[in-house]
Amino acid sequence: VLEASSHGLSQHRLNGVSFDIAVLTNIGNDHSDYHPSKEDYVKAKQKLFEISSLKTAILNIDDLFGEQLSKRLSNSGIEVHTCSSSNKKADVFSKNIQYTSEGLEFDVVTPWGSSTVKSPLFGEFNIQNLLLSIATLCSLKVDYKSVIRVLPLLIPVHGRMNKLASKKQATIFVDYAHTPQALENALHSIK
Repeated sequence: VLEASSHGLSQHRLNGVSFDIAVLTNIGNDHSDYHPSKEDYVKAKQKLFEISSLKTAILNIDDLFGEQLSKRLSNSGIEVHTCSSSNKKADVFSKNIQYTSEGLEFDVVTPWGSSTVKSPLFGEFNIQNLLLSIATLCSLKVDYKSVIRVLPLLIPVHGRMNKLASKKQATIFVDYAHTPQALENALHSIK
């Protein structure tokens, strides 16, 4: 697994690397210090989906670019799986979302099966990440039930929506949000 940054893609640092699967989480307001415009940032991200070795694309269609990309790739010969936290037209989508003090609970519907997911993670962005992970693993032929079984065991990366709580003190979340969009997502998730 490799995070393909827009910097790496635009600077051709990933040339010569063969990718079987590419996953699009979202297009944010990142790297405005490097890219002269959002269009330039999107162009850089799009390069990942133009790599000749690519066999499968897993796309978050809650993101406008992801939705547009799914249409562009539909006749490309690349296997495309779409994901959404709300759009029932996606291949993998969630419904009946509940945000609790213990994390997330939602129903997931996929071509491989449907289940209720309970996760100690927080925030809608983590629902999207879980859906993308389910689609990626299942596209690799990992057993759907095995994938669902491990989701409650996942823990957040240190510094990403870490909940600190005790019965006698206030609940605290630690998150390294450093862009306006990330801070908004973190605060919305906590609320």
